[in-house]
Amino acid sequence: MDKSLQAALLCAAFILPGQAMASSPPTAKHDDHAAANSVNTENVFGTLTGSDLLPVGAVEVSSDTMVRLGKLGGQYRGIDQRLSVAYGATSWFSASLAALGSAVSVKRVEGLEDTNRAAMPGGVGGELRLRLIDRAHAPVGVTVSVAPGWKTIDARSGMPATVVSVESMLSIDTALVPDTLFGAINLVHGLEHGKERDATAWSDGSTLGAGVALSYRVLPNVFVGGEVRYLRAYEGTLAGRYAGDGIFAGPSVQVQITHNAWASLSWSMQVRGHEASGASRLNLTDFERNQVRLKVGFEF
Repeated sequence: MDKSLQAALLCAAFILPGQAMASSPPTAKHDDHAAANSVNTENVFGTLTGSDLLPVGAVEVSSDTMVRLGKLGGQYRGIDQRLSVAYGATSWFSASLAALGSAVSVKRVEGLEDTNRAAMPGGVGGELRLRLIDRAHAPVGVTVSVAPGWKTIDARSGMPATVVSVESMLSIDTALVPDTLFGAINLVHGLEHGKERDATAWSDGSTLGAGVALSYRVLPNVFVGGEVRYLRAYEGTLAGRYAGDGIFAGPSVQVQITHNAWASLSWSMQVRGHEASGASRLNLTDFERNQVRLKVGFEF
């Protein structure tokens, strides 16, 4: 296992449970939705996203860090950073604005030039979330979101570039056991339009994905769970020519540190993959071997 991944998981194993035992159970917001659902599921699943929104009038500052480890034939590390401010505009709509950053280190990886480059900040992004069905009044919650972005580094190669992206997501979740066990399904479609600095032509890519997750309340303010995701990469927009796919699986933990502060950690490992141009059991061209995601948020 990569040393960076071991360090991240070891730190989380000591820090997150310690914070949980030292803090008091979360208190519910005094609105109609919180009265029916004391758990906000938006960030309780790790990599997947729940259907809940911020309470009306609430502001949340959050940090979302994705560490991507492992490519074919060498050493690879990519870090995607997102610092966001989100606002709960209504009971059915929220919006956020984010500063984006990237760092990529490549050494002897097949198909990529060696580089060690960072841009912090290196772009801007946002997200609009629209709730279609509220869990407070139905067996399931359903939310659709759109997240546009612009970055100055190609997240895969680490080369200077102009990259415009849009990710659309459908989030569906439900309480399998009230306030204790939650399940979620995510359907994702991502588009990218980009050009490296010295290139003469723009290129397009797209991704389709589906994921399922469970999260179980083991302590008043601690959830542990697991997830499985399937991703398909395409050349061109709107699912053009198939490039490869990958199956990811792994655990997650979420801690409500105080009534208005939380943190979550998830680890996804590629357990199976396929490249259109190869016969390997993993797809390390379009995706990475390991993905570790750490999210921290403060609501006020």
